Amino acid sequence: MHATGTPDWVTGISSAPAAPAPGDAWTLSWDGIHEGVVVIAQVHDDFILGIPVTAGRAGATEVGVTLGQASVVLWPQAETGLGRFLLHEKLANVLDDEQLQEIRRWAADRGVLTTLAAGSGPADADALTQLLDDYRRRCFIEWPSETELTVDVEATGMSARQFRAVTGFDTPRVLELWGGDLLSNDEIAALGENAEKWTSATHDAVTREFASPEVKSLVVELCDAAGISEREARNNARRAYALAARTDSVSERASSRAADTLRLLIQDAHAS
Repeated sequence: MHATGTPDWVTGISSAPAAPAPGDAWTLSWDGIHEGVVVIAQVHDDFILGIPVTAGRAGATEVGVTLGQASVVLWPQAETGLGRFLLHEKLANVLDDEQLQEIRRWAADRGVLTTLAAGSGPADADALTQLLDDYRRRCFIEWPSETELTVDVEATGMSARQFRAVTGFDTPRVLELWGGDLLSNDEIAALGENAEKWTSATHDAVTREFASPEVKSLVVELCDAAGISEREARNNARRAYALAARTDSVSERASSRAADTLRLLIQDAHAS
């Protein structure tokens, strides 16, 4: 399923589900909108480093390669950190490990191109500036955001019953928070000076499962079925994860639990 606004030179390239790997070209999307194409330079737990890819003629500061049937331009000077959740579809492998190191060293003025070649067109500083601005905006798309917090149960040193007595939150809500639900702004304010030590950003193992490109298509499907944003879909999936993990039909494997959680939410959305 291509994102809205995906250019024609991308839609003609067949794709298959895959884990992100250095040298592979991927499309990016957020809220169902195409957000560009990158070649992955490095893969980390919560983000990737990506080299932007555009159609057109490569200038003296870019490298031209073939992607599918299209001649495209790699912009190594604009390499950017991006959330893994932005990865939408793998298109093809573009660079092997040696070429990837070669192009990155060349961009940093620490080496020369040997198996690759710079373009013959004039360097376009304005185009590079625009591309850098575009990808800076994309690198600031965050999920979860720094303001989306959960209760750090271990840090509280309390049972759910004790936490209820201290905070005054009702029992059903405490159980939701104990299961990993996001705190509302009012709840964070109600924790007062304890908010900082009793909460944590949601960059945990569960979040990484839902940020995985392997479940991106299901996230997009949930957005369409429920008529909600991608952020809402991902947060709803995190909230439902604990319940799905206790369902008999769900696999023991965490990656299957994440996918099954999304499928359950999609079914609910279609039924409502």
